[in-house]
Amino acid sequence: AVVSRQSTGPEQTLVCARMKIIDTARMARLSSVGHHNESVMRSIYTTHAGRQLRKTFAMIKWDRELTVWLHNTFFSALSLRLLAIYIDMLQYLDASVLCVDTTA
Repeated sequence: AVVSRQSTGPEQTLVCARMKIIDTARMARLSSVGHHNESVMRSIYTTHAGRQLRKTFAMIKWDRELTVWLHNTFFSALSLRLLAIYIDMLQYLDASVLCVDTTA
C-alpha cells in the first residue's frame, strides 16, 4: 500500500511508521496456513496485532483527528487482504474495550 506523506505531520509520520504491524500480522497468518491449529494461531496473531494497534493509538493519546485520518487512509490505500487484517484488529479493539471493567 502506498500512502502519500506529502501532507503529513510528525505525528502522522510516527503512526505510519508503527503500522508495519499490519504487514507483520499478514506474514504471521501466512506462516500458519495449513497448520493443524491454524484457527488458534490466527486468533493469537490477531490478538497480538490488536494489542500493538491499541499501543499505537495510546501513543498518540487516541487523538480523534489522527485516528480518523489513519482509518480513512487505510480504507483508501490498503489492499483487500491487508484491509481485512486491519478490520480484524479493530474488532479486537472493540471486544477488548467492551470487556474493560470500569467499576473497579
